[in-house]
Amino acid sequence: MPHQLLKLIGSVLFTAAVALGQTAQPTPTPDLRSPKKPADAKKVDPGQGVPPANPAPAVPGVPAERPAPKFEIANIDKSVDPCVDFYQYACGNWIKNNPIPGDQPTWISFNEVYEHNLVVLRQILEKASANDPNRGPVLQKIGDFYASCMDEAAANKAGYAPLKPELETRRR
Repeated sequence: MPHQLLKLIGSVLFTAAVALGQTAQPTPTPDLRSPKKPADAKKVDPGQGVPPANPAPAVPGVPAERPAPKFEIANIDKSVDPCVDFYQYACGNWIKNNPIPGDQPTWISFNEVYEHNLVVLRQILEKASANDPNRGPVLQKIGDFYASCMDEAAANKAGYAPLKPELETRRR
């Protein structure tokens, strides 16, 4: 039961964080038959509405972990023939420069992306949990829910009392 509840809470927080990070923007429908641009066409910044790859830390004084992972041409090991070992060619330098952390069984670039996403999600949730009177009702609910789950002092004070009824039913 507690494990399922934690999975549910995690899913709700993730969904809410993703929903808050997205903004609806109308997509212009171009007329493919006409080479002329409409008179009211304006220049659109392709990055408009997209959050920065490495957002500012949500908590002042806490630096962001690392820049967002991305494809780097420098990760290619040009000393390897791609026809012989394409994986080593494509990822060789990345593997050399990114040893497996001691707390991980494996380490690939997708682990790096996953870890970065966890940091970004935590920053979003911590910002939402800050007591800001300008928060909207949805952001306030998400922030309050996250803050209540992260109240370590209250959890330590309560001890295992909230779980005691469940433990009693398991013991029988």
